Amino acid sequence: MESETLGEAPGQAGDAELQGAVNQHVFTEPVRWRRANVLLLRRHEYYRKMMPTVIDKMKFDSIHDLARAYEITATFSADGKARVVWKLKKD
Repeated sequence: MESETLGEAPGQAGDAELQGAVNQHVFTEPVRWRRANVLLLRRHEYYRKMMPTVIDKMKFDSIHDLARAYEITATFSADGKARVVWKLKKD
């Protein structure tokens, strides 16, 4: 997924699991320079959402924690512009 910014991760608007979830924390960290103009970043996003839970045939709402992890590659051109590619990391 390509983007021009490090704002919202591409594809989140269509992520059904995140519908109604509240963003609790976003953490982006540099990992390493792959080349002089290519930086690898790692991003962690944590969410909370009220969801129905069933235990012993009893249904109630409870808080569920959700997380997303991304690998982001930022490539900087000679004119200073950046191209950002996001990759959702699956467990």
